[in-house]
Parts: sequence; structure tokens; C-alpha cells
Amino acid sequence: MKAIKIANLILTFILILSSLICLSTGKMGYDIDVSVGSASWHINRFAQNMSFYNKEAVYGSGNFSRYSHLKATSDQDFSEKTSVVRGGNLSLEGDTRSISVEGPVSVSYNLNSFINGTNANLDSNENANITIDEAWPSRFLNYKTVQYNGREMRTSERYDSEGETISSSSDSSLLQKVSAYAAIKNRLQISAQITPQDVFVERNSNRTMAYILSLKSKGSLSTLDVIKTQPTDEKTSKLPLETLHLSQEYRGLVNMGVKINSNGTIPVTSNNVSSASDYLPCIGCEYNSFNADSVFNCSCV
Repeated sequence: MKAIKIANLILTFILILSSLICLSTGKMGYDIDVSVGSASWHINRFAQNMSFYNKEAVYGSGNFSRYSHLKATSDQDFSEKTSVVRGGNLSLEGDTRSISVEGPVSVSYNLNSFINGTNANLDSNENANITIDEAWPSRFLNYKTVQYNGREMRTSERYDSEGETISSSSDSSLLQKVSAYAAIKNRLQISAQITPQDVFVERNSNRTMAYILSLKSKGSLSTLDVIKTQPTDEKTSKLPLETLHLSQEYRGLVNMGVKINSNGTIPVTSNNVSSASDYLPCIGCEYNSFNADSVFNCSCV
């Protein structure tokens, strides 16, 4: 005997087209909220047609303070802080470039609720399945050289892309630092299954990321942190687990060379083979030099 009942499923889906929101923001995005029993999953995604380019050079002595922050898409975030409050000689050159493009988005969902058994022994089963396929091409580059000689300087940078966070910082009296970060992506697929007990999310994207750091420092502290965890655009009722956390601290004289690469490709299946040809997989770029133009022109989009 089977009985069918209305599920205790709550699904909220909002698709915001750029033509329906304030032109000053120019963003395209969507929000999805799903609750099944005590488990819930939320995602907030946005992109915008944007081209940003900034090249800078700072030379001199004395006090200096700056803060930079750029978030063109929901899964790419960059911030940087540099300050000299006790004087010294500073040389800083930077090249920051970002391109993001709105594209097609496909969202499908399947809600299930049923009861098996007799009235004396009922076994209920509820679940929600959400599938997202979006093509929002983007690429981001930040290339920086810093040299300092004085009493004290503090500098830090942080990058976050799809749950991959890389950050470095230095408190130095003598510093030579060259860093380059590049992230390129053209397609993302997300599959989420929500049951009363748990949330299962599979996330695949055509993307490539690289971070290169060359650091020579004399000072009180230099740090490097690499974290892989749940992307910031997702929220669940379960605490996200860190799958990777590498933290390093150095004091005194430091001579460091670091290269970090991450690449992803959407698996081609019978369901997406036709559309996959429209968005070529990222090319696994080899960032072996600090030439900003060669890094930014590494093709993926």
C-alpha cells in the first residue's frame, strides 16, 4: 500500500535579469533557497558585463596607505592592504585587470515526497534536486612588485575563487616582493541534492587558477595561507568542512618562492556533449614567468 502526501519542501528561486534591476548596478544573477526538513541549502550568484584595467606605479619616501578591493563576480574576490606609518623608501608597481561577461543560465529542479508502508508503520522520503548550468566567462589578473627599506611596512593580499583562498602578508623593515595571481573561467555546473538529513553538492567548472610569489623579507612576520572549503556563494545548514588548510609563518630573514596551480574541467557526458562544444575547456596555462601580458592572454574564455 502506498500513500502520497504533499512534501514539506520549501523552494525559493529568483532569477534577476539585468533589464529588471537598477542600471547603476548592471548585475545579472539569481538566488535559490531550498529547505527539506531540517536541512537547507542557499546559493547566491551574480555576474556583470565589466572590463576593468588599472596600472600603477608609486615611488617615494615617507608614509603611505592604500586599500584595494574588487568583486566583479560572486566567486571571484580580491583585497589588498599596504601601509607605511613610520616612514621609509617605497617602490610599488601594479597591474590589475578584470573582464566578466554575462551569459546564459539554465536552472532545473525536481521535488519528491512520498510515503511507503501502512498506517501503522510509515516511512517517508523527501528530497529536492537542483541543477545549474551557467556560462559566465571571466578572467582576473593581479600582478604586483613591492620594494621597501625603512622602519616598518605592512602589506597583505587575499584572493578567493570558488572556495579556494590564497593569502599572504608581511611585516617588514626590508622587503622585495613579486606576486602574480590569475583566474580564468568560462563555465560552471552545480548539482545539489537536499534530503532531511544532509546536503550533497557537486560543483564542476572549466577554469584555471595560478598564484606565484617571490618574497625576500626581513621583519617580524611573514605568512602564507592556502584554504580549500565551501565557496562563499553557498550556505548550508551543515557546517562546511575544510578539505585543505595550509598555514605557514616565518620570522626574521625570509627567502620564499611559491607556485600554486589549480585546474578544473566539466566532465563531458551524453547530457551535455552538445553544449560543451560551445564552451571550450580551460587550457592549463603554465605561469612560469612574471610577464603580466602573457598571463592575461592565456586563453580560456
